[in-house]
Amino acid sequence: MKHLKGLLSVAAAVGLCLACASVAGAAPQKATAFNAAYAVNVKDYGAVGDGTTDDVEAIQKAIRAATQTEEEGSIFFPAGTYRLADSLSFEPFLEVVFDTGAKLMVEKNLNIRAQIVAGDQILFEGKGNIVGTAANDSGNPVWFGAKGDGVTDDTLAFERTINMFKKIDIPYREAGYVISNLELKGGAVFQGADPEKKAKLIATEKTKSLLTISSSYTSVRNLTLEMGKSKYGTGIYFDDNKSGIEQCLLSNIDINDAYNAVRDADHESNMVITTKMVGLHCTNGRNTAIEMNDMWGFIFLTDSVIDFSGSSVELTFPLVFMKDNAGFIGTNLFINGKQGASDAKNNGFETSNSVAVWFDNCDISNVGGCGYKLENNAVYNYLLNCDVSDCGLYGVAVNGWDFQTENLNVKNCGSDGVYLRGGHMQLTNTAVSDCGRNGVTSQASYVQLVSLNTSRNGSFGLSDTGTRNTFTSISGDGNGNGLTSVSEESLLVSAE
Repeated sequence: MKHLKGLLSVAAAVGLCLACASVAGAAPQKATAFNAAYAVNVKDYGAVGDGTTDDVEAIQKAIRAATQTEEEGSIFFPAGTYRLADSLSFEPFLEVVFDTGAKLMVEKNLNIRAQIVAGDQILFEGKGNIVGTAANDSGNPVWFGAKGDGVTDDTLAFERTINMFKKIDIPYREAGYVISNLELKGGAVFQGADPEKKAKLIATEKTKSLLTISSSYTSVRNLTLEMGKSKYGTGIYFDDNKSGIEQCLLSNIDINDAYNAVRDADHESNMVITTKMVGLHCTNGRNTAIEMNDMWGFIFLTDSVIDFSGSSVELTFPLVFMKDNAGFIGTNLFINGKQGASDAKNNGFETSNSVAVWFDNCDISNVGGCGYKLENNAVYNYLLNCDVSDCGLYGVAVNGWDFQTENLNVKNCGSDGVYLRGGHMQLTNTAVSDCGRNGVTSQASYVQLVSLNTSRNGSFGLSDTGTRNTFTSISGDGNGNGLTSVSEESLLVSAE
């Protein structure tokens, strides 16, 4: 277990960094406290707020009055609609406070670099341009006109919010926000404001990628993504075509009825690096739920569910697919296909040409192919405390080197429970039952198998045609052709 400890020590350090980042940004910040005694009321300087009168000159007078004696100042908009017929700027030294029912009708250009203080209400309307980078830590897409009625396309309101604020707090609306495509850039934090009531985003027929992550240090949290209207749409897309992407966080997200829930661009030289996915629930998809390629530096997938039991399509694809990766850690995963699935390509978790792949406390069931298919992987491959059941082919199929398991439980698979090719493998405390062929088939070399209980399998409990293998404490009954069949070039230490 020397390699495992080294793997875990590095992963723990990386995970701690991501966890700290997650906690630091977990709760949306409230608006800056407003002291009315020090604010300048724009109506005191001639603003009318009737939606017809041009209030630009009056607002400019209020700004000058608020800042003439101090480096910073506050202006206050009482309830009303303030028409801006000409361009206006809110500079960084200014705090702009909106009363309930106050909003600006923008006809030309509004440049916002000030601090915005407002509630959950529409602040900006009109056909003018709204630009700038606000001084706030967070912004609300409702300020820019997002309705969240499940019908109106709210894409523009969200784009304006993303362009102006680094952190986007999305208030809960039961009907949800209709969105075509959004790009998250510049290390954005994009989240539902209430972790208990996930903000719902609804894809359209035009959606290719509901959320595209194109830069490092991006966090996406507390969302439900409804993808059913998009025929080939992806819920969250890592666009690493231009550059690598690192230190991203996906947390507390439901992705329903997607063609792909999460995937990357599969760029040969740019990679997704050190990214954490926690609390993902991908349900009833129409193609591979999570597909990530060319990763490096640990990708974490933890406390997550992939459940295709209600999918509308035949499952002819792996539920999770990864290749050409260096560093994947999956913990507390539940992956469930569809009862009666029979296609051999429908593997639960498939990875190839990878190193450092580790699973702990994972459950895979109801797939037509293999539960785990680890193909041409190099070193540091681990399955710890994992259950596999009801697979059309193998429960676990390994073709590679340096593979270890502890406390693996496999049952009800159409062919072998565990199928081994390659070498340098160690299996401890393994239970295999009710599989159509052998409990364990070894065509590998340098295998150490300790404590195997294998019962009611169609052929042998253990079938070995490899070399230089050692088998200790093999037990079980009810296997069709007997308990063991071991190569002369291997050593059976004890069997009951």
